[in-house]
Amino acid sequence: MQDENAAGKRRRKAEPIGALAGRVLEPALAQRAGMNWHLLAAWDAIAGLPHAAWTRPERIRWQRRVSETDAVEPGVLVLACEGSRALEVQHDAAALISRVNAFFGFEAVNKLRIVQKPVAPTPASRPPAPTEADRQAANRLVAAVSDPQLKERLARLGAGVLARNRLRGAAGRK
Repeated sequence: MQDENAAGKRRRKAEPIGALAGRVLEPALAQRAGMNWHLLAAWDAIAGLPHAAWTRPERIRWQRRVSETDAVEPGVLVLACEGSRALEVQHDAAALISRVNAFFGFEAVNKLRIVQKPVAPTPASRPPAPTEADRQAANRLVAAVSDPQLKERLARLGAGVLARNRLRGAAGRK
C-alpha cells in the first residue's frame, strides 16, 4: 500500500534558480522600481558592449494615471552610470531608449535620466598560474590514483590550489 501512495505522489521537478528568484523579486521590483527583473537580467544585451560595463538600470518612473482606463504613458528610465562615462551614455541615449523599448515590445520609455555612481564591480583578480614546482607537487600527491582522466584533473586542481596557497603565503609575509 505504501508503494502505491509513494507512486501516486506528485514529485516536484527542479527549477532553475533564476526562475525562483524572478518570482520573488518581480513584485518588489515592480512596486519599488517600476520595472521587471528580466530587464536587469538582459541589460548587457540591451545596452550593448560599450555601455553594459558601466551602466545599470535603477528604475523606470512611470507617469501617474488618474484611472485604470487611462493609457499608459512612457516613463523615464533612471540609469546608474560611472561618472566618467555619463557624457558618452547621454550621447547614445536615443539608441538606449530604442533598445529598451524593443525589449519591452512597446514604447515603455521616452526619456533617460542618468545618475552618476559606481556601477562596475571591482575586477576579480585572476588566480595565479601554477609553476612547474606546483605541478610536480600535485602529480606526486595524485600518483596513487589509477584512473588517468581523474588523475590528470586532480593534478590540475591540486596545482591550482598550491599556486593560490603559495600566493596567499607570500601576501601574508609582506
